[in-house]
Amino acid sequence: MSDVVGQYARVEAAYAQPTLTLLHGSHAPVTVALLRACFSRETTTIETARMHQLVDNHLVDLRNDGHTVPDRTGRELCQKWVKDNWLGRDQNDDGTQVYALTSHAQSALNLVDSLEHGRPTLSKHRITTILDTVRNFNAEVNPSRQARVNILGARISELVAERDRLEQGGEIEPVSVDRVVEGFTELLRLVNALPSDFQRVTEQFERIRQQILDDFRSEARPPGEVIDSYLERANAMGQTAEGKAFDGAFALLGNDALLLQLRQDLDALLNHPHAEALTAAEKRELRSTVQVVRRGLDDVLTQWTRASKAIKDYVTTHDVVRDRQLDQTLRQLDREFGPWLARTGVRTRVPIQLLPETLDIDYLPRRFHDPASAAPPPPLAETAEDPAAVGDHIADLIAWGGPSIAALTEAVDDARANGSTTVGDVFTTLEVGMRRPADVLGLFHVADATLDATADHTQIEEFEAIRPDGTSRVFVTARTTLPATMTPEHTP
Repeated sequence: MSDVVGQYARVEAAYAQPTLTLLHGSHAPVTVALLRACFSRETTTIETARMHQLVDNHLVDLRNDGHTVPDRTGRELCQKWVKDNWLGRDQNDDGTQVYALTSHAQSALNLVDSLEHGRPTLSKHRITTILDTVRNFNAEVNPSRQARVNILGARISELVAERDRLEQGGEIEPVSVDRVVEGFTELLRLVNALPSDFQRVTEQFERIRQQILDDFRSEARPPGEVIDSYLERANAMGQTAEGKAFDGAFALLGNDALLLQLRQDLDALLNHPHAEALTAAEKRELRSTVQVVRRGLDDVLTQWTRASKAIKDYVTTHDVVRDRQLDQTLRQLDREFGPWLARTGVRTRVPIQLLPETLDIDYLPRRFHDPASAAPPPPLAETAEDPAAVGDHIADLIAWGGPSIAALTEAVDDARANGSTTVGDVFTTLEVGMRRPADVLGLFHVADATLDATADHTQIEEFEAIRPDGTSRVFVTARTTLPATMTPEHTP
């Protein structure tokens, strides 16, 4: 049998991966364009409601431009993309649901981006890079001590010879534009692969966390065995390519000297005259290399923390007895549910009361009426030795109280019976005990509430009020006239 059968099986398995299903679907160009329009290097997560609206708006633009787009809403497309493992749904710290590209979608977008540029990859530099990689790899894995020493010695000799040549004024060979562009293309390829590498590590920790929760809930294994399995899988992550990238990023961000050197090297490269061949977007991508590494590292650490928190929450809050009681109840319901389905139809309804009925139960009272509880309280004890002193105290309280409206109304009526008058004139006829500041306000209340008084703001009146303690206070108001009382002989 030829090897074509095995090749076909491997190719078929590759095409079943979400990366290729995204690229060869019937609406693949539309899907890739929508994902690229929504997500970017700076925008890695989008709230679910906003994502649905963005996709709807982009679909309208594509449809108006004459392109064939799926006959679905933005919400339906996002749900399909989640099902196809192109989008992942997560929750922020504030509880907001967000979408993010999966590692498969990022790999597909990177592939489209590399094909879009269409830059040649075969060159003298590429061959030199292969030779250097082979030599370095051989120096790392060669079991012969002498062979490693010879390789390192030859490399040192080459570097020393080049340094001496430059120090002696040797000519620097000019670099062609193609060489610079090729180097930038290779660098961009490596940088663009970082988000998908970090996303794979994040997804792996998410799968570990979900597996931990499933193992805890099923109780198929002891909790200690589940925790040991988690630690083993977390340690094994460092042996994968993505895990090694994570370890390298962790070491980079923890070394200030390396970060400074990386920034300086990137600035020097982007300031090169031949760097003008790069687009503005490519320059931004290269300048944000450190931010990409930092963001990917934060995402991995966040997922790692969530996995560890799942273990902590289970260990600290798990109640074995309660879980067993719930499991027994569910099993009993399942046993009752099976025979009931066998006797009834699919659309059979069972009336179920949401709340239990009130029970009418006779009971024996344990508390009886006490006549003493209905008795009035005892009279207050007399505390004043001299009743006259109590009366003086009450009179003092009244003197400091509000105006006597009845007495002031009587005084106003008496003054009006003698003809037209003013509020100020009425106030001067009052007794000393009724010429307090409160009585000034009381007179104006009577004039405003019961009389057709008119105020002349061109003239003023002064009210010298006397407080109960003998102090005085002068108030100034507009001159307010009170009409005379209409007697029967003056009635028209």
